[in-house]
Amino acid sequence: MKRKINNKGSILPIILLSVVLVQICFYSVHNVYQNQMETYHLLNEHYCSQTILALSEKYMRETGGENRVFHYNVGKVTATNYSEETILLVSLLPSGFSEEIIIKNDK
Repeated sequence: MKRKINNKGSILPIILLSVVLVQICFYSVHNVYQNQMETYHLLNEHYCSQTILALSEKYMRETGGENRVFHYNVGKVTATNYSEETILLVSLLPSGFSEEIIIKNDK
């Protein structure tokens, strides 16, 4: 005796499973792109911060160490005397990203 297979009801689970798999793939790809964009923005802010820190460091070495604030179109750098022979440079971008370096005071 042959068993009858319910052909009419077998398509719904296949469609539901395929929809779930497509959604999982879509959200996985979306998360990868979102993480890559966040990494790109963080790297861009790091490069901007390092650039203005390098420009400020060059200016501080040429003119001598004193407490100053350098304003650039991408952010600002605050220079303060950390000790007698070192200067602390802190960069602050409009997004809130901040980095700091300590340089030796040559003069």
